[in-house]
Amino acid sequence: MEFLNTATVRITPEILSLIAEIDEFKGAWRAIGRIAPERLSGLRRVA
Repeated sequence: MEFLNTATVRITPEILSLIAEIDEFKGAWRAIGRIAPERLSGLRRVA
């Protein structure tokens, strides 16, 4: 099994930006999971 050599990995500003977007999305997704069921029902009626 071959492992990634972290000494040669280059993280460009573009890659870092993409990683940040993924992290932000995951945080928003977790927040949705914590919404109370009655609040979700209200949001469904509005949508």
